[in-house]
Amino acid sequence: MRESIICVGQMAGEPYRFPETGTPVYSYEELCYYLSRHMIFYLYSLPEEELLLYIREELGMEKLYRQLSRYTDPGRDQMKYFAALFREGNYFSEEEIRRILDEYRDLKNTSYALQCKWAGDELLKAGRASAAIYHYQEALRTEEMNRSETGAVYHNMALAKSRLFRFEDAGIDFVKAYQYAGDEESLFGYFGIVAFTED
Repeated sequence: MRESIICVGQMAGEPYRFPETGTPVYSYEELCYYLSRHMIFYLYSLPEEELLLYIREELGMEKLYRQLSRYTDPGRDQMKYFAALFREGNYFSEEEIRRILDEYRDLKNTSYALQCKWAGDELLKAGRASAAIYHYQEALRTEEMNRSETGAVYHNMALAKSRLFRFEDAGIDFVKAYQYAGDEESLFGYFGIVAFTED
């Protein structure tokens, strides 16, 4: 069993909502947890400036605010921003921080098409269907994916369109997903498929 974590900062009276997914966070620990699992959204830009103000004003973490402010220049290494953020408290061990940063580096070195696909998947899970469709379309424009990956993108884009009641368009994309995947087993067994069940 993991040892107890002593929280740093203070609980916010109002949450910060991440613009990509709408997920609310009330503490430094929730902030770290969210960012460690959504690094896909920060490959080309850092979190918005409002997050820094939230860290200072709502969480009362002036030192962290000053540290992160030094790394907001687009020309700087983005990994330094996240390293400083994760190391401020006791939420992650040093080994966990290295693993998260290694995964971030791997994401940055992945093809743009797969970056778009994975971002779309996270948006779809968060209920942001329109934004997910945009990222899936971006992935398809690059022609960098293999047939199985392309099939997965069409499948998940069909799910997104069905969530917007665009059933005819969704049907077309489901057919394309089947055509690219080759058979049902390869389509639904592909690790990148986003599966949903009705409530």
